[in-house]
Amino acid sequence: MRFELKCRDDVKSAPDGASNPLLTVKDPLPPLCPVHGVPEIERVRTWVTTSRKVRHTRGQIRILGTEAGAQASTWRARAQHVPRHISFDVPMCAHCVRVDRVARWAIKLFLCAGLFCLLAVVNMAIIGLGREHPGVATLLVFGAILVPTPAIFVRQMRQGWWGFEAPIDGSALVVAYAHPNFVAETERRRGR
Repeated sequence: MRFELKCRDDVKSAPDGASNPLLTVKDPLPPLCPVHGVPEIERVRTWVTTSRKVRHTRGQIRILGTEAGAQASTWRARAQHVPRHISFDVPMCAHCVRVDRVARWAIKLFLCAGLFCLLAVVNMAIIGLGREHPGVATLLVFGAILVPTPAIFVRQMRQGWWGFEAPIDGSALVVAYAHPNFVAETERRRGR
């Protein structure tokens, strides 16, 4: 499912000749969960950022086409890439709300555990136990692994669970795994 984009109203427009990196969806998403196709319970604000990708997903190839996708994957296209941030509201059903809450708690838990490990290492270094204590290296490794983990959770929620993607040129928002009810409601709204 493909959604057209527009510049966000709450930011100033880009200077002449420059592309605006802050975008939103032109038509709001219908009040159905894109994953399960049931009526929404609440909406959550989220965003997708285009990045320098060598490979494109199926949804991006559908939009770009194989030839344009190959051209966008060249070194020159990736070097000239300006990241675009697409922010929009996601309708969520009861199941998605529960998954989102569990994911948010997991994010907080991993971040706190990682910061605790890193603070323990700093504390041991200040006290002077760093050279004698064998657990310092272990705490440092666990802290370095656990602190960036929330970013992986957030990306997995947006692109894995909800299936939102954006081609490298930021021309559209793609719902890769849209439920048939969601697609039918979107087409019905566009037909009006």
